Amino acid sequence: STYMADGSQPITIVGAGLVGALLATVLARRGYRVTVYERYGDIRAIPSSGRSINLVATARGLRALTLLPDDVRARLLELGVRVTGRVIHAGGEPIFQRYGKDDSEFNYSISRYELNKFLISEAEAAGATLRFGHRLLGVELEGEYPVLTFAAPHEASGQRGVLDSALHAEDNTGAEREVVVRCGGPVVAADGGGSAVRQALSSAGACAVHSSLL
Repeated sequence: STYMADGSQPITIVGAGLVGALLATVLARRGYRVTVYERYGDIRAIPSSGRSINLVATARGLRALTLLPDDVRARLLELGVRVTGRVIHAGGEPIFQRYGKDDSEFNYSISRYELNKFLISEAEAAGATLRFGHRLLGVELEGEYPVLTFAAPHEASGQRGVLDSALHAEDNTGAEREVVVRCGGPVVAADGGGSAVRQALSSAGACAVHSSLL
């Protein structure tokens, strides 16, 4: 059976990319009080430049989508195109390499931009609060749950929802204000390969970070 929270249990997610937005949707639908903080503006308000890289969703990615309700998953997959294989150019004639045994086995090619917009909208529809334009500055680990500090514009565009009582904002002079979030529950870092949360934890001595740039 699926555990359902009673709406009083807060979860904070840093990052509204594909992972953060998907997780926010799933957790909000299961009754958690979810707040998502994203460094950049709302991608839904930014026109596509036409250069967004398509993703190919394989078995692992498609398995993650099974966490969504059937109707949501069906609408999401309508954004993509079934692909049965790839073409390899090795100097001679192009070689077609199947992903499966025949056309009944396939992956999905989906625009990252459209997928991210879809998942953010679904997270919002599920009841998650999204706060855009919040750049993480630091993480404090003194109490039971972390305290997060963000820099945000004085008038953050795309900010949605009523401010949580656990959040305290202190205005500073200049283009940004400092926002201190005293989290009342777990924090999930979904802010990508250059994770600011991971760097903050490393600076606090809570973990070791080793990275190499491609």
